Amino acid sequence: MNKGTKTALSAVAATFVLFVAVMGYSVYQVAGFVAGKGAFDKGYAAEYRREYAAAIVQFDLALSKPITRYWRAYALENRAYCYQELRRRAEAIRDYSDALRLKPELSEARADRGTLYEGAGQKDLALDDYNEAIRLNPNLTRALYRRGMTYMGQAAYAKARSDFREAIRSFPNFEAAFA
Repeated sequence: MNKGTKTALSAVAATFVLFVAVMGYSVYQVAGFVAGKGAFDKGYAAEYRREYAAAIVQFDLALSKPITRYWRAYALENRAYCYQELRRRAEAIRDYSDALRLKPELSEARADRGTLYEGAGQKDLALDDYNEAIRLNPNLTRALYRRGMTYMGQAAYAKARSDFREAIRSFPNFEAAFA
């Protein structure tokens, strides 16, 4: 190892010790944070590859570590999406709900949970989630579209048309809204 590498490693080690001292964490707690974030990253990569069962295992591991509230919410949201893709509705709804308790501003989690509620025939809960998702992110095209579809099912055609127009305005290439 050359002198530059030794100096760089010493600086990293000093920064780590300072971080641990200032934040009041033990070395073991910091190691747990790092392990949890590493498992989250592996889960996210598996999810991207559409290996949902493998992703769930990694998100489970991340959630078993002392990760921050921020990463816990995202691990729950991503694990919920994996459950949703595997058609495990109850587990997906539970994880979306837990993620939203930690981070209520997750508009995409609200829209996805709304889709699950809609699929379960719980139209009122679905509309509540779509409305909140749109309030949080007025350009969330999929929430606008899904709410419009729910309105269509209730024969509220003017409301549905308004949502479809807004979906097209926010994302002009959104083909589903043209159908």
